[in-house]
Amino acid sequence: MIEFNQLTIIIPSLLSDINDRWIEQVNKFYQQNIKIIISIPPNLSKTNKFIKKFDKGILIIRSDKKGQVNQRQYGYKFVKTDYLMHMDDDIFISIKSLKILLNQF
Repeated sequence: MIEFNQLTIIIPSLLSDINDRWIEQVNKFYQQNIKIIISIPPNLSKTNKFIKKFDKGILIIRSDKKGQVNQRQYGYKFVKTDYLMHMDDDIFISIKSLKILLNQF
């Protein structure tokens, strides 16, 4: 069984369509000791109004190139766990579903 502290989730985002429900879900993952990396494009300000709503400890990085794939790849440089998961910023699975998935290993 995989422990939560062995998992990092990389989320590429433009932070433009983010809503409070999405931020709440990300913060719940973080509270479960899942490492969260939100990768934003190089031209986006880290002072975006949504960033202040994330729990401390969620890593927000600025990728070196534009594009969702580039943002994911740049995020790999910051992963220090054994397992990695990608999520888009408009789709989330529940903590319960994630536990079921991780228990399959």
